[in-house]
Amino acid sequence: SRPRQSPQDEPCTILTVHSLLPERPVDDDLLQNLQGQGSDDPTTDYVFNDGNGPVLMRLQPTPVPELGKRGPTKTLTYSLTARFYYGTASNDEWLVYKSALWLTSRHPHLAATLRDSEDGELCLIEAAEALPDWVSPENSENRVWLSGGELHLLPGGSKASPLSLPTALKSISPSTLAPAAVRSLLSSKASSASSEPYLHRAAVILPKRLAKVVRAHPLMVNKAVEAYCSSSPSNRPASLRRSLGEGGGKGHYVVTVVTFTRCLYAKLRHQLSIDG
Repeated sequence: SRPRQSPQDEPCTILTVHSLLPERPVDDDLLQNLQGQGSDDPTTDYVFNDGNGPVLMRLQPTPVPELGKRGPTKTLTYSLTARFYYGTASNDEWLVYKSALWLTSRHPHLAATLRDSEDGELCLIEAAEALPDWVSPENSENRVWLSGGELHLLPGGSKASPLSLPTALKSISPSTLAPAAVRSLLSSKASSASSEPYLHRAAVILPKRLAKVVRAHPLMVNKAVEAYCSSSPSNRPASLRRSLGEGGGKGHYVVTVVTFTRCLYAKLRHQLSIDG
């Protein structure tokens, strides 16, 4: 069987946040605010397919070369990165897109980028049919931003070259909004994806002790399903028996309503049908 990927190898959406104001850097205070989230954040109470939600990582300051009037200089830039592991549930990516819009709307001094770990710039991929003709993977580096709750596309041309990070951050303004057709297309896709039911509840017979754990820690279900489906076929029957217990007499089991993401529930049912 195919070995389970490490978290670093699994597909994810990478949200990177920068500050537009030197006097308000991305620092530990901002990190604490982001981890606190807000009641109107689209990710609040959302059940991510992998059961984790965002994995926040504080990055060290990075020197970025920039050509100044007196020659090359180095500017220190700070950023915060969050990785959202979506597995086989690509709809989670759209939730991250909406959350990034919310974040930059709530914190106008921030600008963010979204990349898919496998396919590249998320907004460019999803809005490909509405993009200006000059946009290409070769010249779009540091040109696509989420800022002020809107999508920005820093202008260029057929011969445009990638922008340096400091130049890009200084260029974001109300005049750099992406074309209306691009913003409308992404908004329509995000609304369509997020309106689909993504949870499934099923009545499951479990040992009392396990049922108690599931009720107290519902996100463990996601991890358990992934662990079972990715385990060696020869080990699955034994691991299932250990988890559910054997025997126990009358009253040992109870019916418990368990919440799955629809994607994981389908994956589990498919695997169980194969295992018999």
